[in-house]
Amino acid sequence: MSIAATYLGDLGRVRVQLAGAPAVADHAIVERSTDTITWTTVRAGLTVGLSGGAGVVDDYEYIPGVVNHYRASYVDNAQISYSNGDGPVHADNAAVTPTIAAGLQVDGMLLTLVVACRSTAQTVDTPAGWIKIIDYQTVKVFHKRWTAGTVNPTITPAGGAAGDTVTAYIVGFSNAEPGYTALATQTNASGQNIPTPSLTVPDPNSAIALVAHKLAEVTTTSVLSLFLNSAVNSTAVGLDQAAIWQRASAASNISSVAAQTLTITGGAAAISRAVIWSMRKAPWISQESTSITPVNTQFWIKNLRRPNNNVQVNVTGFGDIGRTARTGVFDVINRTLPVAVTDLHSGRSMELRVTTDTVGAAADLDTRFAAGEVMLFQSLGPDCPIPTMYAVIGNYAYGRKSQRAQRRHFTLPLVEVAAPDAGVFSTTVTYGDLPGLFATYADLIAAEPTYSDVLDIVAESEVIVP
Repeated sequence: MSIAATYLGDLGRVRVQLAGAPAVADHAIVERSTDTITWTTVRAGLTVGLSGGAGVVDDYEYIPGVVNHYRASYVDNAQISYSNGDGPVHADNAAVTPTIAAGLQVDGMLLTLVVACRSTAQTVDTPAGWIKIIDYQTVKVFHKRWTAGTVNPTITPAGGAAGDTVTAYIVGFSNAEPGYTALATQTNASGQNIPTPSLTVPDPNSAIALVAHKLAEVTTTSVLSLFLNSAVNSTAVGLDQAAIWQRASAASNISSVAAQTLTITGGAAAISRAVIWSMRKAPWISQESTSITPVNTQFWIKNLRRPNNNVQVNVTGFGDIGRTARTGVFDVINRTLPVAVTDLHSGRSMELRVTTDTVGAAADLDTRFAAGEVMLFQSLGPDCPIPTMYAVIGNYAYGRKSQRAQRRHFTLPLVEVAAPDAGVFSTTVTYGDLPGLFATYADLIAAEPTYSDVLDIVAESEVIVP
């Protein structure tokens, strides 16, 4: 996987390009942050399409003059699916190294490591790169997303004695979120069968897993209602034990699991423990990030609905920045002091003065402003005395200082307003992008046979008639 951010000065945008996305990813979410704590979804970045593992999105709302961090989260729209592992490994109070099966070595696969120690006196360290999600007496469960370079974990017990068996195995859940959303545990007195607790599942289409640990060998076991296959994972190593594994499919959309009893054959009566938990669908299966410091050399006026109308302007002055009060003051009969009905002040307002060098450039600006839409007035950075804001242009005018002057001077009254809805964006393709979209002219002609067709993908700007 790779992510790259490049500043393109043609329209004032940071182009975020993705490559090598996981094969199972359906789309990517691209976000921006200046502190890596608070993240904002880039406009048009909520569902970035992927083709051949590649995708691209343009960000016009970057923060100039500071480091902008970009993060891509790859999303798989499928439900959680399950993959078996290579089976358990056992040792008599000694280290064990379960293997990560080849079928689990997939980007984003949530590896689930189950460790069962025969004695409650035994402890195990968390393997490097894994997180412990469950630690219930003799049962430990760890999670890790598989990435290239992931190695088989080694679990080394401490505090036990001869005969204290250690069992470990690894299974996988594709598209599951690490951790659990609901957990239930139960310790049972010595008996042949294993009672299991009930579980309320908070999220739809969750995967559910059960570990039933019995301090005796087990030949066969029944399967919980609504659950699928069962692995007994029994051993005579040490003083005998079984770490039974069962799971329920996310496709079953189970909302609750009733308290039940596993019917056991073989072995002898012994103490047992049952651990059951649910996992919800992951919001993403893998992430990557990059950073860039975009620099504005001039003031930008941007139309996010029609970004091909974005333009850099020469700002030659600005007026005072103010806010309009929306508080009402009312006199009351027989009272000296009036009462106030308060409200927030309005957005900022200011006057921006822009100069063009030619009459033609002035006419071009006039046509762009005539759209009358909410525009992004983007300054040079946080320390610029002119603030960045979304605003509408009020009644404006432009003129010249002398009769023969070519320069034109615009006076733009701005009123700050809310940013356009996140759903307002446009595909931004320029003629310079065409070589990257089509390998040959023949490919271009086959896809877009006329100049009109090419124009449709290059710009979607409406014609403004003043």
